[in-house]
Amino acid sequence: PAPSPQTKRSSTGAATRTAPRTTTEAQEAPRPGRTFTQSEIAKQAEIATRTRDPKIAETIGWSYYNRDDFSSASYWFEQAAEWNPQSSDAMYGLALSKMRAGELTSAENLAKANQANPKMETLLGDIYSRRATEAYELGRYKNSIKAFEQAKMYRPLSRNEQIVEAWAYRQSGQTMEAAAMFENLYRAKPDQASADGLYS
Repeated sequence: PAPSPQTKRSSTGAATRTAPRTTTEAQEAPRPGRTFTQSEIAKQAEIATRTRDPKIAETIGWSYYNRDDFSSASYWFEQAAEWNPQSSDAMYGLALSKMRAGELTSAENLAKANQANPKMETLLGDIYSRRATEAYELGRYKNSIKAFEQAKMYRPLSRNEQIVEAWAYRQSGQTMEAAAMFENLYRAKPDQASADGLYS
């Protein structure tokens, strides 16, 4: 079952809810092609720099991305895009790395500028969903609702995301809307997460 928000106390003693962590579609997507081992990267980086080979640069980018080194990944995706400005895969890798590094505005601008690549649509949804969850965790419930609305322009929300969205409506005082959302979630899948919201 999806994790339900956890109750905690604010500095004023009021009960609040923290959103469950959500995993975006882009974060779960398979990495394209073969990547280099750690021992191969230095040699391939020298070859890529000498030959200005965008394909090698992209592969180095994904190699670093798979190691959660998003700064190095961004550098090599930028090199690949510089050496081949027509590479939509390099721009996608760059935007995805920026998002994973928490540079959401940069990621958003890159994705919007390259929407001819269909993967950027999903990525934009992921960016807004991340903003929505972060806003919820900061107690900015109306901002969270707005960001979820933006996310839905690009892709459907996952069940976990819908639960956080429903809690954002509840916490912002829009109890009727929240109740309807939790009821729909419970009817679709009667689990503890939706029950907590429905009967809270």
